[in-house]
Amino acid sequence: MAKRFSRLIDPDSIAFPMRASSKWEAIEELVALLAARGKVTCTSELVEATLKRESQGSTGIGQGIAVPHAKCEAVRELSVCLGLAQPALEWEAIDGKPCDVIFLMAAPPGASGPHIQSLASLARLLKATSLYDRILRATSAHEAYQALIEEENSLLADSE
Repeated sequence: MAKRFSRLIDPDSIAFPMRASSKWEAIEELVALLAARGKVTCTSELVEATLKRESQGSTGIGQGIAVPHAKCEAVRELSVCLGLAQPALEWEAIDGKPCDVIFLMAAPPGASGPHIQSLASLARLLKATSLYDRILRATSAHEAYQALIEEENSLLADSE
């Protein structure tokens, strides 16, 4: 991983636990979280772009994880937030299982390269570490964030 995925998120960008009871509510809740952090100028535009992307194929990547993502003019800079859904939400994931760990990624239209690199970094992080399990065991947003940093540090150390 060239750049640290953890630099795109902070404890205040983690919905822990989420209030949403559906995929659509989860997207709205996470977009609102980015807007509250000053990362989005128009929540409805990003929600619409994310739902449009979701209609092209579910972003439920399996094993309880979803990574909804979109690019639109309302996004100031590449941004990520995380939500922990309790109970897990139906997401039409590739393995048919509901999702409880949801990373929402948003980027401005001109950030295709960084957007794709960040998605790839997150995929490697989730595949190579116990991040998912640690997020589920976390008792706070800060603890989930610490798990992300520690798992990323471990993965980077292993690749050196």
